[in-house]
Amino acid sequence: MTKKSLFIICFIVLIGGGPSAYAGDFAYLTSYTLIRTPKLIQVDTTNEAIIKKIDMPNEESLGNMVIDEKGGCFLSSFRLAERYGRNIFYYDAASGKLDQFMHLDSIFGPKITALNGDELIVGVEGNDLTKSKSGILFIDRGSKNISQKIFFREDDPKYSSCKIIDSYYDGRKYLYATTMDFVEEEYPGQYIGERYGFGSIVVVDVTSKEMFKTIEVPREYDTLSGVVGVGNKIYVAAQLKGIPTFTSERKLNKELLVFSLDKGTLESTIKISPHPFELVFDKISNKLYVLHIDDDKSRNNIEVIDVKKDKIIGHLNIPSQTTASMVSSSKIYLSVGPGFMRDTRANPKIVVIDTKKDKIINEIDGLYQDISINPKY
Repeated sequence: MTKKSLFIICFIVLIGGGPSAYAGDFAYLTSYTLIRTPKLIQVDTTNEAIIKKIDMPNEESLGNMVIDEKGGCFLSSFRLAERYGRNIFYYDAASGKLDQFMHLDSIFGPKITALNGDELIVGVEGNDLTKSKSGILFIDRGSKNISQKIFFREDDPKYSSCKIIDSYYDGRKYLYATTMDFVEEEYPGQYIGERYGFGSIVVVDVTSKEMFKTIEVPREYDTLSGVVGVGNKIYVAAQLKGIPTFTSERKLNKELLVFSLDKGTLESTIKISPHPFELVFDKISNKLYVLHIDDDKSRNNIEVIDVKKDKIIGHLNIPSQTTASMVSSSKIYLSVGPGFMRDTRANPKIVVIDTKKDKIINEIDGLYQDISINPKY
């Protein structure tokens, strides 16, 4: 290739022939404290420098952020002080303005999940008709119209509610969600009445905007959390194991669950540290990172798993993990500090992990609650 040809190709990319450089350079964090206005923090992911701090409305409790191709980000108001939120906001990086993008009317509890072309994919807690039957919305970003709504267990009276716990979009076809299902049942030797904690995996075909499959998770695995789909495998973190009875309780789970998408069955497990809760997948290196939540003990371990072999190939020792996200190529931001109704065993900060070397390479001091999702990674 000649230098002239190379120059022409590079020039085309720069003027709009390829993805915007914005989306690969920025990450967004949220910071909430009791003594100051909540902030949306824009960070340069090449060097972890804070670029800008944007005031957020006190009454909205914004989070669940997804970056768009312009370097801005969508945020949602999942939960307010006394009720679920119904608003989606957008921060325009060019103008520096944070404004309401749309109000969801009869639908509440939005958690922005992903971007797919011109559409925003939003998980929601429920709607005014079926109450706490969680679902997925497909929203056209241009017209702000909801093109499709899918609510889980909507027509099944056996389930009093079905709540989305976590979700993952593979960037191609499938959206995966773990749920916590509330059912009215009676089991011999067990508690009688409403049972909760049991869950399922819901798979949505993003291309057709239809429910593809619901996979029932064996009942011995309780309190489902993180989920990631890779090829024909679905990885699920369950926090607890065991069915409680009058004489026994659930114990912390020590297995990562591996399901078959085609078969819809649990195919294998990977032995891990107790109390897994969040999964982060690096599509470039094919590594899966398993986070663990503190309980009465510090759960410092993070397993690094090769998804081609389903083998643990490394460990990271980081206390008080709260949430994490792939923010750029080969880079994870992991928030550590106090979690919901639990103290911290580490100074609050963002830990920056290089997934090529599986080492901590930087830190950002401060207390942060949410980290943006970048659809490119």
